[in-house]
Amino acid sequence: MRLISNAEEESEFLNDFSLEIIEKIRTDSGYDAKLLKDRHIAIRKRVIFEIINSETGLIPEAVHVGQIDKILGGGRTEIIGDTIVEVKNGILVINPKSEKIEDWECEFGLSEAETPFGKIKAEIIHKKNLPPKHFVHNKVLDYDSIVGHAVLRNRRPGDKIKLAGSSCTKTLKKLFNEKHIENRNGVPVLADEFGICWVQGLGCADRCKIKPETDKILIIGEDKQND
Repeated sequence: MRLISNAEEESEFLNDFSLEIIEKIRTDSGYDAKLLKDRHIAIRKRVIFEIINSETGLIPEAVHVGQIDKILGGGRTEIIGDTIVEVKNGILVINPKSEKIEDWECEFGLSEAETPFGKIKAEIIHKKNLPPKHFVHNKVLDYDSIVGHAVLRNRRPGDKIKLAGSSCTKTLKKLFNEKHIENRNGVPVLADEFGICWVQGLGCADRCKIKPETDKILIIGEDKQND
């Protein structure tokens, strides 16, 4: 019975202490992630649990708490349902408000294309003229693998891609979450009549990668606005 009593006392202490920490790290815009990161991992995880529970009413599992603990230095992750947790400029925010970006689309030619976020340039060269280091570059595609009409646009619901070297197809939503990519609706996507060919920050589709039989290679360049 004494052991049970001690456990209850320790749990109550941790709970009260966690609430004290939450008040100390609370800011006008969220929670100070740096102050939280400096705490012992056991305290951090308890505090993260309490923050998620109080902000959303959800009960996060250990895996969700772990996801958030990993991004305290900066990043973005999706936990339960569509709940987003973001750490930016040292502040942890639950379901951050994002500026709505309207859908956009432009023709993809063999010179350059104007997007709302800068210029995307295209160049075609023969494989024999491609420097070796470019074979693993994420802006290089097999030009002849592009099917029909191609456009540059932002992502659309249901967009998915099997990245070069990957064994499975994933939605862009899932990949953006895994790579902690921000401004997701502004990320340029190259699509043809078959599907997604290339995504900025992720690379090309497996079907568009350079192969032994590849002849013409498409190199995609971006100006400083897209870096």
